[in-house]
Amino acid sequence: FPRSMLHVRGPRVSPPSNIMDNVIFHGYLSYYQLARLYKSADIVVVPSLYDACPLSALDAMCAGKPLVITKTTGVAEILRNGYDAIIISPKKAELLNALTILASDPSLRKKLSNNILTTVMEYTWDKVALRYLRLFESYVLCDRYHEK
Repeated sequence: FPRSMLHVRGPRVSPPSNIMDNVIFHGYLSYYQLARLYKSADIVVVPSLYDACPLSALDAMCAGKPLVITKTTGVAEILRNGYDAIIISPKKAELLNALTILASDPSLRKKLSNNILTTVMEYTWDKVALRYLRLFESYVLCDRYHEK
């Protein structure tokens, strides 16, 4: 990806010197700066080895960005591979393959963007709270039934 820029949020690491011209380390970003960065992104990658709910994935979803995420995150459980995200194993070859496909297919990026916005709307605070309320109500009704 010779014309691509990699924006890294978090501590600086030492990438190979042959890609340093294409890497920008941002360190800490305010929420406003982060929102601007997501808005300018073509693809967001969340390559976590383990993270129950990476906020970076949720931010990318809210921004409607094509998302490449590892199946080791909890967020991957609510996504559908090829529909609203590309879900991969945390392996370098799979990440490279996913990025190659997305970089060369603007219609797939558009499809993922549109679909992820639909998905994220199913997880607003109101909808999640209502689901929890229904779940608690079902437990209460179940307990009352078993008490008799």
